[in-house]
Amino acid sequence: VGGDPMGTTALGAFAQLIGRQGYDLFFVINPYRPFTRDIPMVTKMFHDIEAVSRLKISGIISNPNLGRGTSLEDLRLGLPLVQEMAKALGLPIAWTAITERHTDQLVN
Repeated sequence: VGGDPMGTTALGAFAQLIGRQGYDLFFVINPYRPFTRDIPMVTKMFHDIEAVSRLKISGIISNPNLGRGTSLEDLRLGLPLVQEMAKALGLPIAWTAITERHTDQLVN
C-alpha cells in the first residue's frame, strides 16, 4: 500500500492480525519524490505511517528513480541520499530497486 493516509489507514485495519502473524514492513524511499527529498520530510512520513498503521517499519527499500528517464547516474547519486535517510531512521536498507536495463548496465 502507499504511504498516503488512505493506504496507511487500510493497513492499520489489519494491524492486530498482521502483528500476530509476524511481518516485515518496508518503507520505500525515493529521494527524487516531493515528500521524501530530505531527512525531515522522510522522518515525518515515517512516523506518520507507523502511527496510523500501528505497525513498526523494519527496513528501507532504496528506490531512487525519475521514472523512465532514470539514468545510471541518477541511481548512483540517489543511493547515498537514501543511505543518509536510513541512518537517520536507524534502519537498514534491505534492498535497492533498479530496472533490468540498469542491472545490465551495472554488469557490463
